Amino acid sequence: MTTQSPKYQEDLDYFANYARHDWAPPHNVFVSAGNILGTGAGLPEIIQTAEAILDDLFARNVRVGGLTDHCLRLPDLAWHTHEWLKRIRQEIVKRGAIPDLGQLGWLHIPE
Repeated sequence: MTTQSPKYQEDLDYFANYARHDWAPPHNVFVSAGNILGTGAGLPEIIQTAEAILDDLFARNVRVGGLTDHCLRLPDLAWHTHEWLKRIRQEIVKRGAIPDLGQLGWLHIPE
């Protein structure tokens, strides 16, 4: 796993800061995971790396919420992080691709 790479840590800090000041799209975490892994990474590896980033973000008090009607139908702001990750993984595997921006909910640090 690439959790100790400088790029991983840089992106983790970026998303934590983003979520502190605005609503961050988790879709971008999956894109970042692909960039960290590089060319040739498969969807399972991208999901695993994105989940590691998201777990680290959750440890920094980042939470998931629904900001738009396009989010997957999950209870707003009551999402338990591990349940959310499980449902997101199922949705990605079912689609064979990462859902569009905004469909995964939004990341933020509650005040």
